Amino acid sequence: MPRLLNRDYSWALSSDAAISDYIRIPNYDPTGSSGRYLTVASWGKSSNGIFSHNTISQFDYGNNQRSWHLAIQDGRMRVTLSANGSGLTKRYDSAAQNLDNNEWHLYGMSWDGDTQDLQFKLDNEDDIPTVKPLDTAMTNLHPSTADLMIGSILQNNSPRSD
Repeated sequence: MPRLLNRDYSWALSSDAAISDYIRIPNYDPTGSSGRYLTVASWGKSSNGIFSHNTISQFDYGNNQRSWHLAIQDGRMRVTLSANGSGLTKRYDSAAQNLDNNEWHLYGMSWDGDTQDLQFKLDNEDDIPTVKPLDTAMTNLHPSTADLMIGSILQNNSPRSD
């Protein structure tokens, strides 16, 4: 189970990336039902090379309720967005960030459907270079009924850590 740690230097949800380490928030609609704008961010620190792959998401890839997720993949930020819930419409990866370095990082993303612009945020920097393995035109995020997950992603309404 995740733990809230109280130390002189921090309060943190401690996770060893196990499947049981997550927070689930049902009936959450961060997109204001229109899906045109979204900003999410998280503090994270790897410990001995372990970092939660799926940081925060509203994304159930088994039930066609894919909307968005922010993750760490191979030491880089990754954002996946979906307009229709059934596929990967956009995927962005930070070009060359090393987030698996045992240091605290504030990282996140901001989506603007009016301009179809996705920006990564990392440690107070806005102009993070990205690569776009998938970049289909879209303006709205899928209004997913999936629960909001912190530290996990859903597959057929069941939490997964990877």
